Amino acid sequence: MINRSFFFNTLALSSFILFLGSCNTWENHTGMCNDIAESQKRKVFIQEYQALSNPIIISDTIILNVSVAWIERKWMYPRNYNETFPIEGFQLIILTKNEIKKGYNQGWTIGIDGDRYIRLCGKKCLITDFDSLPMNEKETWKVQAGWKLNPEAEKKIIGEFTLIKKQ
Repeated sequence: MINRSFFFNTLALSSFILFLGSCNTWENHTGMCNDIAESQKRKVFIQEYQALSNPIIISDTIILNVSVAWIERKWMYPRNYNETFPIEGFQLIILTKNEIKKGYNQGWTIGIDGDRYIRLCGKKCLITDFDSLPMNEKETWKVQAGWKLNPEAEKKIIGEFTLIKKQ
């Protein structure tokens, strides 16, 4: 006779392993390319950008040394990880040579409203979204002390963050 608890434990463990094996954690999630080469390979690359002056120094204490920046079409992962499903909108990805200074999105923020603020996407990565392609050669964001994105809030501007289209 089979021990009931052994049987049910084995069944539960087998079910759990099958469940984990069938999970596709990236499917239907938005993607972000790791570099321009991947963006080109996935056919979502639009334009490379560069810092107007590099490194960007804000308020004498914040230094952002931009390594590379590019805009790409927003996209999602279909079932196959290596495939790309373009969706509406665009995203600007900024990679830095140095780690983003601690306190970002608390002590200081690039952007002053919910539509144009730049958020973290890693220790050396920033990202923002656009509904349509930027038409200007130069994109500038105000840098504020704190994290007040609502339009009515009073903001203390401590600098600017500017990128230009690379020729």
